[in-house]
Amino acid sequence: MSRFNAELVKAGTNVQQMARYFAAAGANVSFDSLTTSIQNASLHTGVLNTHVKELHRVMTQSVKFRAAMEIQNFVMSQAQDAIRWVKDLNQSLVNIQVVTEKTTQ
Repeated sequence: MSRFNAELVKAGTNVQQMARYFAAAGANVSFDSLTTSIQNASLHTGVLNTHVKELHRVMTQSVKFRAAMEIQNFVMSQAQDAIRWVKDLNQSLVNIQVVTEKTTQ
């Protein structure tokens, strides 16, 4: 509500003056109910802001988790490829040893 009043003051007016202008224009407005509505909207906006912050936190955590999982999967894949390569190399060396009938002794 104070922000609403501050904006009115910036505009060079206040709530009472606005009420007089509307009354002169024929509007039957209860500024008490208007200010209450503005306060309620402000409260709801605060709650919404809290939910948006929580959503942001959860989404950030989700992205971090996903990135960590991708890194882990990449490292595991590289380790498995290295093990597979060493096994293939070992088998190739055994095949060469059998063909040439040479041993390491």
